[in-house]
Amino acid sequence: MEKQRQIARDEARARGVALPAAKLAGAGVAGGLLAGTARPALWSELPGWESDAVGEAMPAVLASCRAVNAGAPDAWRRSCDALSQAWRNLPPVPARASGARLREARQLRDARLRDALEENFIPTPVGEGLLTGYYEPVLRGSRIRVGDFQTPLHAPPSEHVQLGQGDGQRPLHGQMLDGKLQPLPDRAAIQNGALDGRGLELVWVDDPVEAFFLQIQGSGRVVLPDGKMLRLGYAGQNGQPYRSIGRSLIDRGDVAPENMSADAIRRWMTKVGYDRTAALMAENPSYIFFRVNQGLRPDQGPPGAMGIPLTPERSIAVDPSVVPLGAPVFVAGGNIRRLVAAQDTGGAIRGPGRGDLFRGWGPEAGKRAGNLREPVRMWVLMPRANALVADGSR
Repeated sequence: MEKQRQIARDEARARGVALPAAKLAGAGVAGGLLAGTARPALWSELPGWESDAVGEAMPAVLASCRAVNAGAPDAWRRSCDALSQAWRNLPPVPARASGARLREARQLRDARLRDALEENFIPTPVGEGLLTGYYEPVLRGSRIRVGDFQTPLHAPPSEHVQLGQGDGQRPLHGQMLDGKLQPLPDRAAIQNGALDGRGLELVWVDDPVEAFFLQIQGSGRVVLPDGKMLRLGYAGQNGQPYRSIGRSLIDRGDVAPENMSADAIRRWMTKVGYDRTAALMAENPSYIFFRVNQGLRPDQGPPGAMGIPLTPERSIAVDPSVVPLGAPVFVAGGNIRRLVAAQDTGGAIRGPGRGDLFRGWGPEAGKRAGNLREPVRMWVLMPRANALVADGSR
């Protein structure tokens, strides 16, 4: 019976027209390749849509709405305003509710939010791809080079430049030489001191392997000797191509493909010692620069590409040439079937259906991120061209 009601709702709501993704370009919503490439789907075609706790995703989705509303197309603003009103009008969960009563209250909230999403957005298939995970590592460090703290994390050098969005909506990084953009020194050169003596070291950490993985993740937390926390965020790249050291280990037969994970790489590095570890890390010429992020609460994730603090399990990195940055996205595959917000990008995140789910911070989040590698299908929730405005009229 519920299935029949869902199909009836689908048919009624299919009369709306999704705003083409290309019209989301500019105004902070990056346009993708969705326009004209796929027919809108029915909500009943999304596996797990009816069972997802969509309320958990709403803070991230509404944060994206607020970030891109200024100057965004009218349909985007109308869809976001209607969703925001639905959120504000939800009945409060009873403060002392527990057990069955708490579950019932949450299910009611999720049902009302699901209705608001269905009324104001249309799911558009992106395709099939791979979902991996990333996280915010926690390292130990010092503002000065002392004792075990011998591995630097750098700010960008003064000659670093970032040009536009580049190919595929991605910024281009490097340095200007003779009027042309050229890459900065590669990882091997920087490991050998190419940036030494310039005062670019933001902090020194005690583990070169964890410093490397911090660069892969793009942000992190460093606990200083006095107990204070330094939050580091992505500030640029050296313009060199990213190469997977995990792929290098597989190609050489050092790790079987089915066993590949971040932990497998760490175990290999521990076994072979520093010299071979440094040589392996140098096979990835890409090098990440950082900035100190101020004003973040400990319970907030790092800012993603949109400048919005990421929400554990509900923020995702996408290829912005395919998926509009800022849009709600539904991901389904294996044990992951949930609504997320496209709020970040990544050097290895390319192509339709490719995503990287933010899993939080610290060692446990790192394990969850390292173990996530699932084939998925992905739908972008595009605003309806005739979306309901906040007062309920069309």
